Amino acid sequence: MEKTLGITEARMRFSELVDQVRYQGDMVTLLKSGKPAAVLVPVELVERWKAERREAVDAMRRIQERVSEPVSEEEAMSLALEAQTAVRKQSTAR
Repeated sequence: MEKTLGITEARMRFSELVDQVRYQGDMVTLLKSGKPAAVLVPVELVERWKAERREAVDAMRRIQERVSEPVSEEEAMSLALEAQTAVRKQSTAR
């Protein structure tokens, strides 16, 4: 479940919010002066994001190794999309 709370209320309920994020998988957006300032998310989600980022960087490096000459902006975008597609396929295969 996604929740939004002001920082003052979150401070009073911090332990409870951490438990909800940890055990129930909730996401809590913290507001400061009415604007989003931070988000509490489960550790597993952050670890997954890190892994996906590493996979994307690795895919880009593999693509760079195949390209021996500088590429145009259009070619770079094409390679980036190829890397993104590869990472998404790997992520959904898990």
